Amino acid sequence: MNVCKKTVSIHETNSTNHNFYQDYFLLSYSKENSILIPFRIDMRIKKIINLSIFLQMKYRNILKRIAKGIGIILLLPIVYIIIAMISMLITVNKTPQSDTDTQVVYLSTNGVHLSIIMPIKNITPALTKDLQFDNHDRYLSFGWGDADFYLNTPEWKDLTFRNAFSALFLKSKTLIQVKRYRQKRSKWIKIFVTPEELEALQLYITNTFAQNNNSTKIILPNSGYTVRDDFYHAKGSYTFYKTCNTWVNSAFKQSGLKACLWTPFDFGLLNKYE
Repeated sequence: MNVCKKTVSIHETNSTNHNFYQDYFLLSYSKENSILIPFRIDMRIKKIINLSIFLQMKYRNILKRIAKGIGIILLLPIVYIIIAMISMLITVNKTPQSDTDTQVVYLSTNGVHLSIIMPIKNITPALTKDLQFDNHDRYLSFGWGDADFYLNTPEWKDLTFRNAFSALFLKSKTLIQVKRYRQKRSKWIKIFVTPEELEALQLYITNTFAQNNNSTKIILPNSGYTVRDDFYHAKGSYTFYKTCNTWVNSAFKQSGLKACLWTPFDFGLLNKYE
């Protein structure tokens, strides 16, 4: 019994000097001696406890970062739409129509994608050069967009996550789609412009076409959706801030025509003329 008391006494004397994890005791009851015998936890158990606490703290921070990242990802589309809506409300080039607005262009949309349409008789030779059309065609429409999206998503049912993500966030090649019409469509929006504005608009479109070493527009053979349209290689890269509709809006802005400050959507510019 004296030995037991001595052992407990030593423990009570030195316990305040031990590390927190070293002061854990495993108490077992000995039926033979009817005493409590303390056992110090092995150092390996201490390391396991330390590791457990460390991992808890580490993964807690990781989970916080993941939650924060998910929150930012979910917030970005909302911020994008808000900025777009504000920018679409701001009108640039608010010049009222005058007697010099003797030329005509049209705006058209398929519900998402804007196109600029012009009577062929008013288009400069620099723009019509190398384009496919015949004497029966009266109008040409011009639209710009992501090459992969154009070629692999002829209809919205063909849209895939890969095509959408690639078009919005990855650097990609672009194309100009040129459609031929023999008659004016009733849904086209008619816009009167001056000869100077028409010339600037056509110059903008002309400069968007990519050309080969012979200064020739580069057509993609047999790539059109129908026999009435063709695709040509274009300059620039499609992104979430430079969409097909941004291209049309920029064409109007740089030509001195009424336009939005910025718009990624078709209805932004359409609302200025409807």
